[in-house]
Amino acid sequence: MRYTTTIHGEETEIRLDQELVFGSEQKAWIGNKEIQFELIPDQTGYLLKAGLKQFRILDVEWNGNEVRFAINGFTHIVEVKNERDHLLEKLGFSTVQSDTQGVLKAPMPGKVISILASLGDQVEQDQPLVVLEAMKMENELKSPVSGMIEAIVVQPGDSVEKNQPLLEIISRG
Repeated sequence: MRYTTTIHGEETEIRLDQELVFGSEQKAWIGNKEIQFELIPDQTGYLLKAGLKQFRILDVEWNGNEVRFAINGFTHIVEVKNERDHLLEKLGFSTVQSDTQGVLKAPMPGKVISILASLGDQVEQDQPLVVLEAMKMENELKSPVSGMIEAIVVQPGDSVEKNQPLLEIISRG
């Protein structure tokens, strides 16, 4: 599995020999350097063992492709992209909402297959709201915020362009 990470403006390629398995020793290549590591979840976060070093990883939060975490009292924000993210980006599409303040936008051109909520419904962040067919795949588009559906701008069968608004949500927090 290949990933790229961007931290402090510096991009690094990371390859894993297999899908991440918690509590199991694995191999990774960071750039051209091979490392053995083990990632162990616990009540407060994770313990990362790499060689003779151990790191406590705390306050892990995911937001799309962005990961925020703390190591040794310092907070880090890292952008993580996998092979699919890079392919979609290369094709001019994006899997990340660029403006998530209560507007669900089409991440790529496609056809609206179904709308999974109605006007006035209360929805939760990351709740599936629209099924969009794009690149011969059905994609569930999720709510960017928790709140109430204020407007439904499209209907099933509509063709949409990249970044076209689909739904508007009044945020409740």
